[in-house]
Amino acid sequence: MAKSTDGGCTYPTAARVSGASPAIFDDKDAITADANPASPFRDNVYATWTKFNHQFGDQILFARSTDGGASFSNPKPISPGFNNNHVGGRQGSAVKVGPDGTVYVVWFDTINKQAVERIAISHDGGMTFPGANITVAQITDDFANPLPGSSFRQDARTFPSFSVAPNGTLHVIWANHTNGHSVVQATHSTDDGLTWSAPATAGDVKGRSAFFAAVATDPSNNVDVVFQAMDDKPAGTAPGAGVVHYDSYLARSTDGGATFGNSQLISTQMSDPDGSSTNGLGAQFLGDYITAVADANHVYAVWTDSRNATPCGPVDAFRAGKAQKSDVIAQCPTTFGNTDIFLGTVSP
Repeated sequence: MAKSTDGGCTYPTAARVSGASPAIFDDKDAITADANPASPFRDNVYATWTKFNHQFGDQILFARSTDGGASFSNPKPISPGFNNNHVGGRQGSAVKVGPDGTVYVVWFDTINKQAVERIAISHDGGMTFPGANITVAQITDDFANPLPGSSFRQDARTFPSFSVAPNGTLHVIWANHTNGHSVVQATHSTDDGLTWSAPATAGDVKGRSAFFAAVATDPSNNVDVVFQAMDDKPAGTAPGAGVVHYDSYLARSTDGGATFGNSQLISTQMSDPDGSSTNGLGAQFLGDYITAVADANHVYAVWTDSRNATPCGPVDAFRAGKAQKSDVIAQCPTTFGNTDIFLGTVSP
């Protein structure tokens, strides 16, 4: 973790968070700080991530800093270190702090072959997580990856996005694909994460499937869901130039997550994912997630956008197994692969 004290102009020092134990790699890291005036643990910093290794599979780890990020505690596991029944796994953790300083960590997990969202809770500033992990919701996604007409990976759509409202209500969302269509689902808890509402649809676009989603809560406890959605196509539809397009959307709840309004288009131009690419050219690539933040007057949405990217015919042929790997400099438009990070500012 690197820290800046001059508004992001410089990052002079960095602290090691993940500890010394070996891993294949540490993935999907998340971080937050306790900025709540009433919290006894104000200014603590908390980090969580997935550790992959040969012996135990994938495990959610947690570390905390009580000196402003200068140093971190030894990482501690807050999930099992094995894949139940050798099926599925755990990934995509998110860490947040409640108004009273309670630390919450939510992640995607697999329990008895059932995909679920899980939560661990600490009431002592991240020193311990004494209770059993709690199931937030069952995931009914069919795990079609990629969705028809595309080739970028979309399994991260089931990873939870998590926000704590100023009144302490917890909100978790994810994208869920069934029967050829995907929507954003949402659940909330008003008792500090012990019980959760039945999942409800938070974002839905007719004829388009949601794939990445993020949630934010504002000072008035409104719940804002930002997500991307791509054209629905029949199973077996091959990817290629112009086959599918996607946009970014916003849906808002003004009743604490009980209901959500219609999904509002917020991107100003459609994107063709076929202009994006992995480094090896073998598939499209838009990353794994997006981000949303809300204040009293605006929602700020950040996503991967390919409106300025141009597909390349020779690359499409290579991806389809009909040609050798392309020389993109000689054979492709100069804007091939020109995906960008876009910021959308919305005044709901």
